[in-house]
Amino acid sequence: MAGAEGSDIREELHEILGAIVEDAPEHDGGFLRAKHLASLQDLYDGGADAFVPAVQLALVRPFKDDRRGRVAADIDRLLEVVSAVKYSTEDHERMLRFAIRGSEAEDKSVRARSTQFTGLLISAASTITDAVRPDVTKAMLRRAHDKLPAIRKLSVLALRHLQRPSVEDIDTVTTTVLRLAVTDPSAEVRIAAVDHVAVHATSVGDLLIRVRDIKPEVRTAVFRSLASADTTAILSPSDRVHVLDQGLHDRDEAVVAACHDLVLAWLRAARGSPIEVLATLDTEKAPEVCAALCRWLLQHHADALVVANVKDRALLGEDLSVAETFFWKEQCAYLQAADTDALDALLPAIPAYCDLLRHLQHSLADADDAAKATVVAVGKHVLELGLQLDFQDEVGRRLLVHLLRECLGNCSFEGAWLPGAVRLLATICRATEFEFVQYMTEITSDLFDAMQEMPALSPETRAELTRELDAVDEQLEDPALSVAAYDALHAQALALEAQLEEPRTLQWLRCLELTAQLLRLTRQTLGNATIAGVLHMILPAVDSDIPALRERGLECLGLYCLLDRAMAAQHAIVFWRVLNADDEDGDAKDVCIQVLLDFFTGFKQLEIPPFVEDGETVTAAGILKGLATYFCTDQRELDEWDVPTQTLVVRGFIKLYLLQRLDDVEILQQLLELYFHPFLKQMVHAAEHGFCSETLQMLSVFYPAVDCALVHDACHHVLSRALYGVSHVPFTEAAAYLLALLEHPPRDGRCHENHHNRVARWVCVEMLALHEVKHVVTKKDKLGFLSQWWTLLHELKWTVAASDDDDVDDDAPIRPKATAPADAPTPMANDTADAHATDAPTTEATDAPPTGATDTPTMDATDAPTMETSEAPTTEATDALTTNPTETADEPMDGEDTAPSTPGKAAKKTTEAPEDETPVASDAKEAAVPDEAALLFVLFDEVCQLMPDAAAFRAKMATAFGATTYALTDATSDWILAAVAARKDVLAQAEYKKSIQKRAGRQRAASDSDSDCDSVSDNDAGRKAACPTPQRAKSTRASKSSAAAKLRADAASSESEPSVVEIDDDSSDASD
Repeated sequence: MAGAEGSDIREELHEILGAIVEDAPEHDGGFLRAKHLASLQDLYDGGADAFVPAVQLALVRPFKDDRRGRVAADIDRLLEVVSAVKYSTEDHERMLRFAIRGSEAEDKSVRARSTQFTGLLISAASTITDAVRPDVTKAMLRRAHDKLPAIRKLSVLALRHLQRPSVEDIDTVTTTVLRLAVTDPSAEVRIAAVDHVAVHATSVGDLLIRVRDIKPEVRTAVFRSLASADTTAILSPSDRVHVLDQGLHDRDEAVVAACHDLVLAWLRAARGSPIEVLATLDTEKAPEVCAALCRWLLQHHADALVVANVKDRALLGEDLSVAETFFWKEQCAYLQAADTDALDALLPAIPAYCDLLRHLQHSLADADDAAKATVVAVGKHVLELGLQLDFQDEVGRRLLVHLLRECLGNCSFEGAWLPGAVRLLATICRATEFEFVQYMTEITSDLFDAMQEMPALSPETRAELTRELDAVDEQLEDPALSVAAYDALHAQALALEAQLEEPRTLQWLRCLELTAQLLRLTRQTLGNATIAGVLHMILPAVDSDIPALRERGLECLGLYCLLDRAMAAQHAIVFWRVLNADDEDGDAKDVCIQVLLDFFTGFKQLEIPPFVEDGETVTAAGILKGLATYFCTDQRELDEWDVPTQTLVVRGFIKLYLLQRLDDVEILQQLLELYFHPFLKQMVHAAEHGFCSETLQMLSVFYPAVDCALVHDACHHVLSRALYGVSHVPFTEAAAYLLALLEHPPRDGRCHENHHNRVARWVCVEMLALHEVKHVVTKKDKLGFLSQWWTLLHELKWTVAASDDDDVDDDAPIRPKATAPADAPTPMANDTADAHATDAPTTEATDAPPTGATDTPTMDATDAPTMETSEAPTTEATDALTTNPTETADEPMDGEDTAPSTPGKAAKKTTEAPEDETPVASDAKEAAVPDEAALLFVLFDEVCQLMPDAAAFRAKMATAFGATTYALTDATSDWILAAVAARKDVLAQAEYKKSIQKRAGRQRAASDSDSDCDSVSDNDAGRKAACPTPQRAKSTRASKSSAAAKLRADAASSESEPSVVEIDDDSSDASD
């Protein structure tokens, strides 16, 4: 081969390349690959000058081959072997430039194979010359933006070797790979980018976002990438906690296993010490995550753990770290749950434990400010460790009880240790709870009695000190202060704060803290006179002028009222008035919100006696609606107090709905709108680690679990407000999400209804009402809104159930009116005849401002579930709901003026209708519920006549209904008339009217279109004459229905009556 040149090299090269393709290296242990590579290497060494052009020419045909399967695998093998040849520096550069030229080709197969070959060449070479590196980098960066996901993935494999993580600033290549890992829509591209991105301090933050990726394969890749990198100095404690929190609780087993591998990598780096691993975490901010980590290590890798004897060190009085005491108490809790004898070797005796508690108190008293936080954290863990002690030793038990009573009765006892000490005392007395209640009440009574004898600051003195402190705080904010002046003012502020923190107030706060712990842990009711007696310490604190006392008093009063329903109902007015007080601070209001929500959660159907507040009668329903205002759906920005308060209120209402304490559709509508609030979306992008807000997380779990009937009742309100611009909800996103929620399999014992059928009904009613409403928008703009509802109707997966009525002749294509039962059995048995919230859109209006969207959102196939339509022949036109809805463009809709001025009593439904709900025709309330199939058929036929291209939908109707058609009965007619009239009145309201006109005006400005003949004008007759409306053909069934004749008569009679929709004199309203 050494003397082979020209054609000889090409022949031998083709033989070797053909052998590479033909010889499948299955189960050969790499022998064939090594053989072929050696042959190519010998051929190259014998004639490098002729080899490079020959191999480039030979690769052209494989580059163009776009076949898949076995052929694609053969080409992959060919390129891998060719790239593995050890080229000289010049020849390697020639091969790279050949691949770069191919990566710019228009042919997608050539582009993909060239990109793949570039990555293989870079991987096989030890170094890349500076002459070719910029060109390779530029070409691969372009391929990283390729429209094909497969090519973007191959570009990542090439770019991974071009990253330079040693530089301080993140380089362009790493930025590109990181962008693909975080934002690329293809999961395969994200996986490749995550696997090959350089993990360092500047890139790990964006990489951690992908632990919440929707694809489990991507999440697994993130943990795999972190496990393979040295993250000791890269990941902060909060980063590690975030990774563990997401990985250990992931629903996919592969992701959990990858997270376990990451933990084992950390454990190996810590030389098997779990204490060192815990030292890199934040055990105080995330104790649950750290505890789960300890339990997993003890359960599966106990033999691999290297743990020092913490017990002996603690009893010898040595200083312990937070990580040591945390693992000690978790290890004891795990062994106690496992019921093993190893627990005895880890737990101290009770007398020794008492000495340890005393030692911690002395250490805290002697510690400086920097060491106090560590001693406090260690003390909390030691108190939790005491829960595992064996209290069968009566002598030791009495010693510990005496020590705890002594500590709790001392105001100098650390406040952070108070909950642990009270819980430990309750655990010791768990056999006799009366003993625990007696101990706690004695301690609080002694403290309260001593507090009353202490001198107190007068209100005037306290007000004067507060004014002085505020003045000093204002001076401290001056940036021009010198260091000496700042220190002097700071010392003065500390002195004033010390004067305000009088001992009497501090001791009263300690009494209230102990009382709160007692009320939380007791299982007694207010029938126990000992517990009922603590009220005398709580009520004076609620009336105090000191904010801290008032806040703690409200908390204790709420816990006290939770022990008795009557007490909760009696004192609810207190919390409501504090919540609505303008001069109350935010912390006290948060306490009131939490207490009121706990009242409704703890007591089913809580009845609060009505009381008058600011001239209005407040009831339980009024309080709930008042709390719902803290959803802040009408605000674009939230301050520091609004965000946690919003989370608090949302959590409380979610509990009420899941516990079936509440079934208010109006409040659920606000929760649905809150899910799509722009502010929450901004928090998703702004928060650390890609955390979305806690509110958004809770809502995403809540909606699939809540009663689907409530979601159905609320979704019409949400989608209509979104489409018309009344709210800030994006219509496309909301429609796709709500349809997915309502498209669930039958639930055993819960729901077997196809909610898309009911959605289809109100979509049709919405379209008919929008078509009939006058003097709002132009006909062209109206058609744009109708198209949005029409697209949504296409996406619905409605079904037609076979009727189970034995009296109905299934073979008859048209059911005569005389034999059509008005109350035929149907799945709509729970519907009401009138157009209330479950069938017709709710007419409730809120004060949300109209959105400033420029374009009307459209439903896209990628955003919502799709429905395939069969190509069945178009059915014959069905009967018209009205004689001709397009014939008199400016006439009031049939039945519009027949609606009564005051609403009648609505049928029973899940929630009471709002006071401003639009009334419907009184005769519709008495009409029987129409058959569902007949109602859908008539509604579908009506909306098909509104839209210019309805062939596909009619084909879908033909497939679903078959040869059966339905006559327009009186029941169906009355129901549709009432629903359309009610919805038409809603659309004519000021809130909807202005929003529709504003959104339509922006669309009109964008398209620069002229106004149509349906625009508002003072000259109605002239408009009719100038723009005649085409007549719609009537079907043969129109003459068979008495309802059709009734509709025509109603239409004729309404021509002489004034429209219920007011016509503004200013014609600019229609184009606003």
